Amino acid sequence: MGPALPPDPGTATPVLLFGAGAAGQDLLRAMLREPGGGYLPVGLLDDDPGKRQLRIQNVPVLGDRHQLTEAVRRTGATTVVLAVS
Repeated sequence: MGPALPPDPGTATPVLLFGAGAAGQDLLRAMLREPGGGYLPVGLLDDDPGKRQLRIQNVPVLGDRHQLTEAVRRTGATTVVLAVS
C-alpha cells in the first residue's frame, strides 16, 4: 500500500481549522489521509500565542480568531471547522 494521497485541491472544499491543539491536529491528519474526503485543510487558527508560526503537516497556523477574515481572504477557504476539545 502506497502513501496516502491528500484531497484533490481541484475538487475538495478548502477549510480553515480553528484549533491547533490535539483535537485540531488529529482532525487535520484525518482530513489529509482521506483523498476522497472532500475537505482540504488550507490553514489553522489558534488563540494560543505559542502556536504562532507553526506548520502542522505543512499546514500553517495563520493567527488567532481575530485574523479569521484575513485568513479566509488569503487562503480562499469557504468553510471553518471548530476543532477544540
